[in-house]
Amino acid sequence: MVRDGSHLQSFSALLLAFLALPAFAASSAEPVASVREGDRTFLRTAEVLRKEPSEKSPPVARLLDGDEVAVQEPEVDAFHDPPQDWVLVSTTEVASHRLFTGWIRPEELTPDPPKPEARVSQLRRVVDQRLAELEAREPAFATLKDQAMHWRSVPNGERQAQELANKLASYMEAEVTPRALDAIDRLDELRALNDPRAPLLARKLEELAKGFKP
Repeated sequence: MVRDGSHLQSFSALLLAFLALPAFAASSAEPVASVREGDRTFLRTAEVLRKEPSEKSPPVARLLDGDEVAVQEPEVDAFHDPPQDWVLVSTTEVASHRLFTGWIRPEELTPDPPKPEARVSQLRRVVDQRLAELEAREPAFATLKDQAMHWRSVPNGERQAQELANKLASYMEAEVTPRALDAIDRLDELRALNDPRAPLLARKLEELAKGFKP
């Protein structure tokens, strides 16, 4: 599939958009006794959220302990019984509008949000890590971009330019965009928690976003 640079422009604009999320209260992180569809709970251990209701299923990536999830009613057909001892959950609204869905055992959910101090520390670490990862990927992005621009100026270089543009788009999708969206979502939460370091981290992300313009 041939892709142009329009999604890169949208990505750059998205990096500069920050929304507000509700703040968190204190947490005892006790497991829930039972859950029903629509219940809003929090992950005690993000690593145990699975793509399928099985211990052998790979975990759902990009989530953290303490993330808020909502219990969903699984679809059941005549050929499959409802999974036993597993609960289907999905993440709640975030700035990037991404939705992660997975299966988890009820004892790995808690009705209590994480304590604000611990959550701020956790989110800062994640944002710092994502910013460092983005900065490390900027040189490769710049190299591909420069090569694509070079071939656009070469007679009969359209094919090479398009191939490089596709590589650039794939690189963004795999290496840059997921990390940038992680940073956006976690910065949103830091702002909602009134973290004084959030504006500085937001400015760093804005500066990095400029380096990924098409």
